Amino acid sequence: MRRVLERDYGISIGLSRVFRLMQKAKLVKISRKNRPKFTYFVDLLTKEDNLLDQNFNQTAPNKVWAGDFTYIKLGTRWVYLAVVMDLFSRRILSWKLSVSLTSDFVIEAFKEAYKKRGCPDGLMFHADRGTQYTSFEFRQLLEKLQVTQSYSLKATPYDNAVIESYLLKAILSI
Repeated sequence: MRRVLERDYGISIGLSRVFRLMQKAKLVKISRKNRPKFTYFVDLLTKEDNLLDQNFNQTAPNKVWAGDFTYIKLGTRWVYLAVVMDLFSRRILSWKLSVSLTSDFVIEAFKEAYKKRGCPDGLMFHADRGTQYTSFEFRQLLEKLQVTQSYSLKATPYDNAVIESYLLKAILSI
């Protein structure tokens, strides 16, 4: 409460005064221990959700695609680059730039690749557990298109190594 008052309203106030005013207004202090717990989709993912299991060498095109995004600093602004890669050819199928981190730009990158490749059947899409790829909108799109979704294991960038290394090379070449 104190931080919000100072940050948003410029009101400098002592902690004890905040507590007194909250008591007077019959507001209950929620400590970190007592606050409500939220479960996000990413928290529900298990080891079994990593369907790719680092099998990067695919035998046919349009069977497994991988996606990721990275940050690029342009002057004083950050932009975000999302790419979709076919793991068979290691070819970038589509890419999108965005100035915001909403899931829209990864959705648009996927849609463009899907359309360019003629809406392939039996497709698997592998990505990390970023909020853009675990968002309801992105999962709903893949479900609608009957695309199987695979996720990297938590804190394991090796599970998405092909696309990660591509993005690193792309950034270093800028």
